[in-house]
Formats: sequence, C-alpha cells, structure tokens
Amino acid sequence: MNQNRMEENPNQTFTVSFWKRFLFFRAIQKADASRLQGLLSGGLNSNAVLYYGMRPLSLAVKYRNLRIIEILLEFLTDPNLPDETTGLTPLIHSILEDSSLETISSLIFFGADLDQKDGNGMSPLHHCVNEGKLLPFQLLLEKGADPNVQDFDGVTCMNLAKSSHGMSEFAELLLKHGADPMIKDKHGKIYLM
Repeated sequence: MNQNRMEENPNQTFTVSFWKRFLFFRAIQKADASRLQGLLSGGLNSNAVLYYGMRPLSLAVKYRNLRIIEILLEFLTDPNLPDETTGLTPLIHSILEDSSLETISSLIFFGADLDQKDGNGMSPLHHCVNEGKLLPFQLLLEKGADPNVQDFDGVTCMNLAKSSHGMSEFAELLLKHGADPMIKDKHGKIYLM
C-alpha cells in the first residue's frame, strides 16, 4: 500500500496502532528481543499500552525473561506503573511469580519503588511475608525498603511476622534493619510473638 492510500483511509492509523500493539505484546510473550527493540526504537510508548489491564513490564515479569525485562527498562518503561486491574507493580509481580533475585535486582536498579503499595495497600515486603519469600524479602531490606512500612490498616511486616508461626527469620531480619516492634495498627493493636 502506498503512502497516499494510507492517508486516504482514516481507519489505517487505528489498524497500524492495533497491529503494533499486537506485535509488541507478542514479542514480550515469545521473548523476541529484536522485534521488541525494533518496535520500541520506532517510537512505541511502552508506558501507554495495556494487555487486558496489565502493563508490559508486568507481563514480561510473568513470562520470566530477564532480557525482555531489561530491554523494556532500557527503553524507559516505568517500573512503578501499576496494572490497571490489580494495582500490582512489576516488583510485586516479581515476588508473586517467584522471579529470580536477578530480575528483582534489575527492577530495583532501574528505579522500582521498594515501598510502593498495590491496590490493597500492601507493599512488596508485605507480599514477601504473606508468601513466605525470605530471599526477596532480605534483598528488598538490603536495598533500602522501609522495615516499618504499613498497609492501609496500619499493619507492618513485623506485625505479620509476629502473628504467624514460622516467621521468626522475617522478624529477625526486620529487627536487624531497624524495624520498630511496637508500632500499633490503626486499631491500636500491638502484635505479640
């Protein structure tokens, strides 16, 4: 199709845009690094497209391909944009999807907010405690996550660790990184070991 014909068809822009988005998400799913780089180099804004409410970086985390994640980050994909449907960030997805510590480290290196809460008010540290993910939890604390971060109800990770059996390692790490074990939740409750 020649350039003049494209200008005559007002629907052509939508079609090109649709196909670019389709090829973009397909490249993420199939780990097609060269196609992904080509689309991003051609001006596709990875912060402005969604895949059923999911952000491209979250989708890449779900498919567990570090090279694709790093390409998106190198092309300035915002690591702090939450999914529209769940409010989960790519960093929280990386915890829930059992991503490698290398993936989590890449997200942090490119500016992921260590304390950003999801739509339910839970931080990445809260998700680590809830899921029993000690190594990502330790990494987040070492990289500077707030050990006293509270959810929407004022519950800290220390509160969660103290109220659950088998979480002493989480509590010890929190204390080592300066957590205050006496923080009360919004109801004035202090959790006991």
